[in-house]
Amino acid sequence: MDSDVDTSKYPPLGRAIVAPLVAVILLMINPIGSISGIAVLSSFKVDAMYILPVAGIVGMLAMGQGSHILKYSASGLNKMTAAATASTSTGVILATGSFGEAILNMGTAPLAAAVMVHTGATVIDSLPQGNYFHVTADSMKMSIKQRMGLIPYEAIVGGAMTIVATLMYGFIF
Repeated sequence: MDSDVDTSKYPPLGRAIVAPLVAVILLMINPIGSISGIAVLSSFKVDAMYILPVAGIVGMLAMGQGSHILKYSASGLNKMTAAATASTSTGVILATGSFGEAILNMGTAPLAAAVMVHTGATVIDSLPQGNYFHVTADSMKMSIKQRMGLIPYEAIVGGAMTIVATLMYGFIF
């Protein structure tokens, strides 16, 4: 471990985990309500596009960064503006909107269809136009050339993931 790293500017774990916890809890209200049969919870339908910014603001307040809400929000929005159209979520939304009815009409179970569509979209998100490509490059301080070198390995992993999901959920389950 590098002892020259100044960690004084980082928040403690308890404060740093507030935003992800708020997001996960809010995103899980509807599924928990549906599974447990609690109508009030299952009727709670709020899109992640609203929940994630709210969780981010709560997290900033918890970390004592309330005075930087506008600056951090603008930075986050700028990073997401080209990336949103190439996201896994958008890919899944477009695929299900275009092919969902046809896939289900072929007799595919809804869970199986969701798994197969999601794994295929995740593979695409690892390509240069996707979120994961840029997020992983930035987080590892990689140049685009270095990050491009990982694409063959990700293609193997993603291809295997998609094939296994298709075989398991398309033919076995």
